[in-house]
Amino acid sequence: MEFGKFMISCYRKQYAVGQGGLHLGKIYYVNNAKEKRTFAYLYDCGCSNGAHFIENSINEIIIKLKYEYNLTGLYIYLSHAHSDHINGMTLLAQRLREFNIRSTIILPYMEDAEKIIVVGGQNNLNELSTSLILHPERFTNDFVNVVYLDDEPSDNLYMNNYDDYLMTPKMRNMSDKSAIIFNDPYAQWLLIPFYNRIKPCLLDNIKNELNILGVAIDNFLDRRFATRLRAIYREYKIDLNFSSLCLYSGTLNKANHTHTGWLHTGDINLLNDFSFDNFSNHYRDVQDNVRVMQIPHHGSRENSNSNSFDNFRNINKYFITTQNLPNGRGQPNVSSEYLNNENIILLTESEISLWSYEQTNGVILTNFA
Repeated sequence: MEFGKFMISCYRKQYAVGQGGLHLGKIYYVNNAKEKRTFAYLYDCGCSNGAHFIENSINEIIIKLKYEYNLTGLYIYLSHAHSDHINGMTLLAQRLREFNIRSTIILPYMEDAEKIIVVGGQNNLNELSTSLILHPERFTNDFVNVVYLDDEPSDNLYMNNYDDYLMTPKMRNMSDKSAIIFNDPYAQWLLIPFYNRIKPCLLDNIKNELNILGVAIDNFLDRRFATRLRAIYREYKIDLNFSSLCLYSGTLNKANHTHTGWLHTGDINLLNDFSFDNFSNHYRDVQDNVRVMQIPHHGSRENSNSNSFDNFRNINKYFITTQNLPNGRGQPNVSSEYLNNENIILLTESEISLWSYEQTNGVILTNFA
């Protein structure tokens, strides 16, 4: 990989795994000691068809990371705790340990009531995924760090020294305005997460229902609560999507057509005014730089419409992670508004993945020109 003087390069690939998410980003940079380094990140790791379906993609990612030049670390951003976004973590964790690849898992913070609903309301979470939600501190070891992302206000918008950032304590609280930033003469390259906490009134409603049921974090896995927990989960499922962790990856340059800022949205609900306003305000400094954007919640009409993206004026492509119909034929189950739109790429199980390679001096290659 050619760098040029301090030039930053970025390779990104959104894997076609159907309904779920699996994204790899590799950022090539020069550190303060003028040494060439690679920083890698993943966004989500799961699939509604089960973890076995994405095994080949995970193995490909591991091979890419194993032979990467001077890999400084791997950050795994998990948008939220639904199985189709995290059920590949068991396999991924096994592979990372096999190849001695150290990583940091970034989780959106959840109170006990949210953990009870998410775990108790789903019947397809594997053991590791359940443990990761309920007891993330148990994953902190020589190979894996776990950190929370919360929404407490912060005076520090960007963490400028990424080398120090990679050496932070193994468990810590981070503001939703924390970002990783890389500098070179051409541009600043940033990873900016966003986490919008569920409304306190909604969380209070969930807590009240759990109190009436007599459920607590130490007894909710009792089978006698299963039916009612699934009903409460269905009742608040859309509300819980307020809390999806989003991620921007791109430059801080003024908007132009020589870079492709990517914005991942998980299952966030952009039709809710509270969620939409916080989301838009958080990304106001880079909204004109977003060229590739994920339509949230697999293209569901419950979470967005075309007006949700009006503030992002320079989007070139949208993508939706969605599955084919059960028989493998016909149109995926997404809002009719998004079907047959030439600017929207449907990443089903059978479609080609989406990738781009970019340098901060303006060189860009993609498979979605």
